[in-house]
Amino acid sequence: MGYRSDYRSPIPRPYQRVNSELLRPYLSSVQPSAVPMGTQELELTIKGRDFHEENRVLMDQTDLRVLSVSPTEMKVLVPDHLLLAPGTRKIHMITGGRVHQPSLNFAEVMVTFGRRFNERWNGQKLSIEF
Repeated sequence: MGYRSDYRSPIPRPYQRVNSELLRPYLSSVQPSAVPMGTQELELTIKGRDFHEENRVLMDQTDLRVLSVSPTEMKVLVPDHLLLAPGTRKIHMITGGRVHQPSLNFAEVMVTFGRRFNERWNGQKLSIEF
């Protein structure tokens, strides 16, 4: 036997993108930015650029379920157990592909004892670029 030019693998490997093909996402805002402790079925809206369906969204180290994706907006569902204790939670993304790369920045969501709000205390609209 030897090399045959017409040989094809009987079990081909699935195609996986290489990270150089995917741009690293940039997060510009997360809404809501603060939620009361014990909130259930929280849906976050993440705005930015270079979002792709292969990106993973994490809150601290927990994967969030992605509900919808566009190049500039993502909607994700936060599990209830992440909102049981007060504190600040880091929202960040990881690219898809064989080697994961972190997003260019991150955002934060505060779990509070009080109410849910979408604006800063001084009335500014919340975003990462104050």
